[in-house]
Amino acid sequence: MNVALIRKWEWRSLVEKEAIWRDIIVPVYGNVKLKVLVGDNSVLEKKDSIWWRDLILSDNYENLQNNHFARAIDCTVGNGENIPLWYACWLGPQTLLEAFPELFRYAENHLAVVSCAGSVRDGKWEWSVDNLVSVLDYRGSSEDGFVWNLCADGAFTVSSCYDRFKEKLSGPPLNQATVSALDYLWKTKSPSKILFFGWRLILEKLATKDQLARRGILVEGIETICVFFQSEEETLVHLFAGCSITKGIWRKVFGWTDLGSTMSLGGFRDFFFHNCSKIKCANKRSIGAVIWLSMVWNLWLKRNALVFKSESFSFTDCMTEIVFNSWRWLNSFYKRVDYCNFYWWNILPLSCFEA
Repeated sequence: MNVALIRKWEWRSLVEKEAIWRDIIVPVYGNVKLKVLVGDNSVLEKKDSIWWRDLILSDNYENLQNNHFARAIDCTVGNGENIPLWYACWLGPQTLLEAFPELFRYAENHLAVVSCAGSVRDGKWEWSVDNLVSVLDYRGSSEDGFVWNLCADGAFTVSSCYDRFKEKLSGPPLNQATVSALDYLWKTKSPSKILFFGWRLILEKLATKDQLARRGILVEGIETICVFFQSEEETLVHLFAGCSITKGIWRKVFGWTDLGSTMSLGGFRDFFFHNCSKIKCANKRSIGAVIWLSMVWNLWLKRNALVFKSESFSFTDCMTEIVFNSWRWLNSFYKRVDYCNFYWWNILPLSCFEA
């Protein structure tokens, strides 16, 4: 569904001519229509924003052939200045890339637009490419047009886009451990933005440095080094489990909650997958989940403060915020400030908030 909503922005960039936002993005990104229809790394520049990259690369969620966004759009050639020669359906149900892959390999300019590939003679279009001459109706002076071929009226709808692409957009099926972890996560007594963060973490979708390097935003090497312990690459596993700073925080939180008799430290790190079941008391299990989320959330905030604000890291401050935030979230849920005294929360957190 998220990608279907991105598709709506792509469609708007094609058909909305007078929108104010066009006056903002066109000077920055150039031929927006062409880039949206091409939809791959070849139209991106290093200076492009993350928002623009996500918009253009949303096709990476799919197998490009047969499911590319441009396949759902029938282009009507006007002046040909906004329609990519190879990537759009403007001659029929196939793109030229699909119809003539070998010819595409030898083409000098893969990002050529239709208007660069021929000329108008006697009101008809004639190719200038040797051995590939075709004639079609051409309206030279008018603007290019776009029709969403998944709806009878030619207008884009999110539902039609979702129905068309849902099999490819859904990705591979989740394993049972991940499904169970997510199911338990959504029942946890925490603010919605924290639950959303936990969801991204469990699905390994956080923008860690190694992920940004794969997207071409960072360069592997010095730009992907962990900000806490600058000797290893920042990956999801390293940041939340392998880094020496992180291990110290885990041990401190683990000792504070006094879970040693119930589960191992490694089990606590994998709390949402299977080891949380080792905490037999449902109330303690619920509290443990909130503390776990507070820990990973505050660690992420501290990491971002180091990366974007060059702030120094304080182990004590991080631990203090983990304790306070988890207490505040639970108090907010129970709607009673006196439900658990902060003094006792510091000493016996799993015994607080008992019914």
